Amino acid sequence: MTDTYDAVVIGAGHNGLVCAAYLARSGLRTLVLDAGDRIGGACVTESPWPGYRISTACHTVANFGPQIVRDLRLDLPLVRRDPHHFSPAPGGGGITWWQDVERSKEEIAHFSRDDADGYYRMMELFDTAAKHMRTLLGYPATKRQVMRALRLSGIEKLYRKVIGRSVADACREFLESDIVQGAVASSGVVGSSAGPETAGTSYMLLQSRLGTTGSAGVRGGLGTLTELLADAVRSAGGEIRTGAEVGSVKLAGRRAAGVVLTNGDEFDADVVCSSADPKRTVSFVPPEAFIKEFIEDVSLLPTDGAVAKVNCALGVLPRFAGVEGDDVHRSSITVAPSIGYLEASCRAAAGGRVPEELLCKVVFESVGDPTMAPDGKHTMSVVAQYVPSDGDDRDAVGDAVLATLERYARGLSRTVEHRQVLLPRDLEERFGMTGGHIYHGEMLPDWLFDNRPANGWNRYRTPLPGLYFCGAGSHPGGGVSGMPGRNAARAVLADRVAAGTHVPGSAPGRAAV
Repeated sequence: MTDTYDAVVIGAGHNGLVCAAYLARSGLRTLVLDAGDRIGGACVTESPWPGYRISTACHTVANFGPQIVRDLRLDLPLVRRDPHHFSPAPGGGGITWWQDVERSKEEIAHFSRDDADGYYRMMELFDTAAKHMRTLLGYPATKRQVMRALRLSGIEKLYRKVIGRSVADACREFLESDIVQGAVASSGVVGSSAGPETAGTSYMLLQSRLGTTGSAGVRGGLGTLTELLADAVRSAGGEIRTGAEVGSVKLAGRRAAGVVLTNGDEFDADVVCSSADPKRTVSFVPPEAFIKEFIEDVSLLPTDGAVAKVNCALGVLPRFAGVEGDDVHRSSITVAPSIGYLEASCRAAAGGRVPEELLCKVVFESVGDPTMAPDGKHTMSVVAQYVPSDGDDRDAVGDAVLATLERYARGLSRTVEHRQVLLPRDLEERFGMTGGHIYHGEMLPDWLFDNRPANGWNRYRTPLPGLYFCGAGSHPGGGVSGMPGRNAARAVLADRVAAGTHVPGSAPGRAAV
């Protein structure tokens, strides 16, 4: 028995759900299929231990599209952080980064008076560029269009310097102290296998400034976001099915015509949108359906993951050496004391070794949302980088992460009551990310714009008519933004209007994109 829909969306992660919500609101009979036993993909809240809830993979929404929140009328309960970051220093103390600029400057001045001004001069330059680039997130921008936007902003030279420059070089131009350089450089390498000395990582720092919510979390964890998106799909008439693993895309002549599940169930549809990563999406289709160059380009997209997620249940909050009060526990804590520290960690992982000291991004979700843990207890969520992409020793990584944090918060390990370690191979198995890459592929400039996910195929369409990309492997890339899903829906609807098969907004009570 075969069911028929206007559109089938593969994957119920945040991008797939955003795409489905827009399609359903525009009157298309839409079905979302996910291989897992629950919606959310990597944006999920789970209870690995009785009484505790934690964002299993992603734990911030720094760049979720505000227009998506408005369009889909999402009542998204953000947990905004102030201070927004804390950078612990070796030997005790550190820099607490507040929303209040002058207060943050005082913190930085303890390490370098020049950096107190240099940091904000650097961020002003990058934020000016980000402001002019933000509109480019809403459609498949090319490198030429990015350059034009920066030219109009009067900072084209920044583009030329950023695209081929390392974040380490950019930091050294403005900053002198190790701790400030390390904190800034860490934003240019998050999620990547590249170290801070790698050309192009300066652009990744610029990309990190495109968000509008900073280091905000979500009340109830990241699963709250995808639950709201699922509600938006269903309220618009869309359907969502879990435990439905797609095995292949159906063909009708030379176009996509639906999907076949691994259990043999079939669903016909004029449109198939895949939020799976590009390599996995291509595997759903017989190679002869694509042009050779497209397959080759997709195969070249680097997808070896360098990030592990370590989740812990704590008996009490740790105390950071030389820090008074509990303010830092409300922030996102970044352990990256210098550029050299990051580069050494990167090189160790590239050589197949678990570094003794890792880049760690730490959030205590239960501090901003006490419902995440039993009374008096807490959760600790750690994004840890760099780890060997093919490693399988969870204990070694978990121990290295706790040892790294222990250098700044003595006794932390003794407060850990439960621990969960997810390596890149675990992220691949649990969330369908090829290679365990959290962004579905590297975010260096060579793999963005016109080249994401393949040269000349950056407009969400594929060489197979009717098949679209709507995941992080398409523009503008990874992170919890929802923009790939929104942009893909726009491409689908534009194609249907051009073909005369759809009139936007024609369905009663539903809005077009």
